[in-house]
Amino acid sequence: MATITRHRRLAIATSIALAALAVGAIYAFAAAAQPRPVTGKISLNVAPNGETCGTNSFVIELEGQGTLAQLGRVNILASNCARWLGEPLASTAEIVDGVASYTTADGATLSVTYDGSQTVPVDGVFHVVVSQEVTAGTGRLAGATGGWTIEGTVDLNTGILVGDVTGWLQP
Repeated sequence: MATITRHRRLAIATSIALAALAVGAIYAFAAAAQPRPVTGKISLNVAPNGETCGTNSFVIELEGQGTLAQLGRVNILASNCARWLGEPLASTAEIVDGVASYTTADGATLSVTYDGSQTVPVDGVFHVVVSQEVTAGTGRLAGATGGWTIEGTVDLNTGILVGDVTGWLQP
């Protein structure tokens, strides 16, 4: 009789443990499938590379770092075409054909494309807004999707873009 009770307790304990594992696995799967917020700040050096990409247009290269939720500290390399809608540096501009890569501390990467706009510079500073969309990932970010917006300012006196990042990432 004591053996049957012991076996029943073991069977009940095993059933409870298996149920807990199943619930944990379902929760982990559901959590992994959910988009996660990406927020943070970036600081990039900005400079034309001397190439043109059309009339009143210049290729701009950007390089710097940021700290973003879901990614941690990242190194960023980017380039785009700044297409002024009037006199260069004296009118608004479209930002087109942007490509960027984000490299995390563990070596994982995200590739993005982007476009946006910038305002007329006032006292050497202009406002910029770009929308970025993830196109590829490597390492722990392989298969990731998502996108974010960067809003910030570029100070032409220092050549620095400082921006706030908001969006989402689905690993």
